[in-house]
Amino acid sequence: MMKAIFPVILCAPLLLSACAKKPPPRPVDNDRFVTNIKASGAKIFRFTLVTAPAKKADKKGNGQRGQGRGNPEQHALKNAANNSGQSDHYRKKLDKLYSRLEQKLAETQYCREGFIEIDTYEAPQHIYLLGECNESATEQDIQNFANTYRDD
Repeated sequence: MMKAIFPVILCAPLLLSACAKKPPPRPVDNDRFVTNIKASGAKIFRFTLVTAPAKKADKKGNGQRGQGRGNPEQHALKNAANNSGQSDHYRKKLDKLYSRLEQKLAETQYCREGFIEIDTYEAPQHIYLLGECNESATEQDIQNFANTYRDD
């Protein structure tokens, strides 16, 4: 009797663990594209890209407080030298933002004739671009795109 139960006891944890396995997590979509078609037909959008958290070195100040005296040109050169690493990092984020935005606009056909960049700004772990399409909305655009972005 004991010999018959022993294989069942050995196999039970294996079978139970196979059933308990969770499916792999779905990839996180780091893009957010929201639209707003105005009554005038203007097509506005905001594109958001989630970015990596800033490194500790990026959070430090640049040590420019209390430098109100001296040659302003010298301070500008020093600021440029201190911020060159940060500007390269920011440039990479912007390049990624523009690349992903181009993909999204090609996929959705929201701005078929290009767009005007109204504003680009960065917040912790996000970079945003606010834009307006060069063309006015058609009836098809109004039907296809919900007003998911409000600027009031």
